Amino acid sequence: MMTSLPIDATTVPSLTLVMDRALADILSQLQELRFHADSESTGDVCASEYAFDTGVRVLRDAAAACARAGRSIPRGRASTDDEGGIQVQWIRTSAGVNFVVPGVDSRPGYIYHEVGDTYGTCPPTADNLSRWLSEID
Repeated sequence: MMTSLPIDATTVPSLTLVMDRALADILSQLQELRFHADSESTGDVCASEYAFDTGVRVLRDAAAACARAGRSIPRGRASTDDEGGIQVQWIRTSAGVNFVVPGVDSRPGYIYHEVGDTYGTCPPTADNLSRWLSEID
């Protein structure tokens, strides 16, 4: 089922995405981590502006790449690290993908992928994310 999710102009100016529920859920999690994380009560650190903006852009572009291949972004879980970086994880029985964006642009992000006994890392591009998510669909 497709859902229209307007993203607030403070997060991604003039952008309305049409997406499936899984991507909408991940973007909602990221918005919550960027604007509503409460370290006092939950221990969550707010995502930095850099991590949030970069993560949303790569996820949006990966969703477009998936759509061109007739797929969609699968359900995943977003979290932050103690420096405001974000991580989105897709964990399945025999495969997993972790998309990591640091809190600052001076540190590199990456995609960690594991399928069966094969694992590795690659740059955090939309095409790489789309490719590795196809392994866990």
